[in-house]
Amino acid sequence: MSESDPSAWSVVLPQTDHSGLAYTHQQPKDVDELKALLIAAKKNNTAVVIGAPQRIPPNSELSSLLFVDLQLLDEVLEYSIADQVIEVSTGIRLAALRKLLAANNQWWPIYAPDDWTLLDAINVGDSGALEHRFPALRDSILGCKVLTAEGNLIKCGGKVVKNVTGYDMTKLFVGSRGTLGAVISAQLRLYALPISSCTLQWSAATCAEAFALSQTLTKSGLPLSAVTVVNSLALNQLSSSARRWCVLAQVKGVPAVTEEVVAAANTIRPSDNEPLMGEEDRLFWQSLVQHFSTLDDGTCLRFATGSKNACAMADELAAIGPLEFRPLSGRATVRTLESDRVLALLSRQASASAPVVVACADDKYNYRVHRFPAPTAALSAVQARLKQGFDPSAILNPLAKL
Repeated sequence: MSESDPSAWSVVLPQTDHSGLAYTHQQPKDVDELKALLIAAKKNNTAVVIGAPQRIPPNSELSSLLFVDLQLLDEVLEYSIADQVIEVSTGIRLAALRKLLAANNQWWPIYAPDDWTLLDAINVGDSGALEHRFPALRDSILGCKVLTAEGNLIKCGGKVVKNVTGYDMTKLFVGSRGTLGAVISAQLRLYALPISSCTLQWSAATCAEAFALSQTLTKSGLPLSAVTVVNSLALNQLSSSARRWCVLAQVKGVPAVTEEVVAAANTIRPSDNEPLMGEEDRLFWQSLVQHFSTLDDGTCLRFATGSKNACAMADELAAIGPLEFRPLSGRATVRTLESDRVLALLSRQASASAPVVVACADDKYNYRVHRFPAPTAALSAVQARLKQGFDPSAILNPLAKL
């Protein structure tokens, strides 16, 4: 393939969607092949999405699109068991990573589907409900290597937790949806694998009751691994149920400690059911995570807000679709086909003292961020400068607008 010959490049873009957009799916076998694809895409003015093929929005204005799937780049590059740090290529599946780490009694604390790649997790930038106790995903990635649209390799951060003297560039790429570069490897901070895990459940008739309990649990000082609030729709219950809300608290650790924490949590308020233990606990969270972790089907709307208006927002959204809310971080996800309705609700309740950031799909983007109130000119200028600096040709993931 010639990098600058359009006729040769058309062989690489053999498919056409309903709007006439030419696209294809490539799986480079190594970094050199990935680099060649990026350079060729730039020369031929072809948009590039780093990752597996996604939904192509019906009103996309692109003329050609290249999906570059990194799943063949799934090597373990370096693993220091004693230092609890591993460097892996980002094409590795999370299921394979978990199995590898478990063999050494270690764990990377993130709730995401097993079939996701590490790149998927980095692009999304959310570690799930475990962020209640463990570092957010941006903080559990110590360093990364990134290939820019120009084919340049950038190294950010490093294996040691405290080794950054300037701006930690790693954090720029976590959650950026591949709009700044292709993250090809990452160094992960690991933890000891919990021997025991169990989940307590409390039902509540109102959102205010559920939030009050979640805040009491958070302020109790108990070492809870996760605390989250879900509505009855998220648990496949009838929306007319008298107990419309559920507070979930997960405890991980050695058996003696988990038993002690469960007993202490029950003194705050006795749980409604016996704790979920072992395999039952694992399957419960796997199902919940899968429900709220779709990448691009357009049904998941994610938002973040402060505690001041979180309860009121969650209460109104509860009737729209399955909802999961983490009161400590203010992150929430609702599954719905009525994203316009949700956006209108959130924008109405947002204010300068209680801003809201919302991300969802629409007819032009697979991931579009809305900020209420509108972002300042200074923030927009910084975003534009970052995009210009890392991707001056603007070919990387135009299906996301941050």
